[in-house]
Amino acid sequence: MVATKFVLNTRTTEGDRPVDADVIIVGAGLAGLTAAHELTSRGRKVALVEQENAANLGGQAWWSFGGLFLVDSPEQRRLRIKDSFDLAWND
Repeated sequence: MVATKFVLNTRTTEGDRPVDADVIIVGAGLAGLTAAHELTSRGRKVALVEQENAANLGGQAWWSFGGLFLVDSPEQRRLRIKDSFDLAWND
């Protein structure tokens, strides 16, 4: 691995200023946020770059978490819906 330092010129509310980072991550979706967490928890300085505003943090995850996949849940048993891991796997 080649040791490289990155310096970005960024615009903040205070104006332009350089940012020193070990790693640049493009995109603040789930993968980018997970990578940033893993790296910062290991002491790396991370620059996370995102084109969207802070309200869209997480990228498409907001839409992806619209459903859950449950197998043989208490709710299904209460409603007498026959389910099992084998049935779910075959689906």
